Amino acid sequence: SMSINPIYLKEESIAQLQNVWKEKHSIMLTNIFTDAFYNKKGIEVKKRVYHRETIPDRYSYAQAKEKELLTNKELLDFLANIVQKKTVHLTGSLYQFSWKDYTTLHDKNKEKPGLDVIIDFTSEWDDRYGGALVYSDGKGRVTKLFAQKNTLIIVKREQGIQKFVQYVNNLSRGKKRQIFVGIIRA
Repeated sequence: SMSINPIYLKEESIAQLQNVWKEKHSIMLTNIFTDAFYNKKGIEVKKRVYHRETIPDRYSYAQAKEKELLTNKELLDFLANIVQKKTVHLTGSLYQFSWKDYTTLHDKNKEKPGLDVIIDFTSEWDDRYGGALVYSDGKGRVTKLFAQKNTLIIVKREQGIQKFVQYVNNLSRGKKRQIFVGIIRA
């Protein structure tokens, strides 16, 4: 059964996306999955058992293992197509952020340059709650990505670019933000 929204699988869409990728090294696609796939997967993501992980000056969140997305051939082929590699391997986990959760730009959180794949499963979220995913180049340039369900983000993190999730404040009142965070290995 189809998982990727057929609009994105058209030849002209792929060609456009490849051009955007070549030029910008980042891409954001809303409604990435078909409704049928996303609704089923979204429910499953919310029902997962998440394990809390906290190191006070570095991060606070809950995490769960993910298998289905890592082995979804349609998704892997689509990613490979956009970043123009023959095949890609995806590694990653599901993360859940709720009140008082965050990650920081701590030296020990530093990542090597790579290709990030973010899939957002967050529903019913207001930007005022915090929890935005922020990319920073360390020179004052930041890109803020607010919660948006059924959205795929691919970002090439060059040297010096790091990401963090902003503090989720008390306005979030029991709501949870779920995202898949992965890395493409060619």
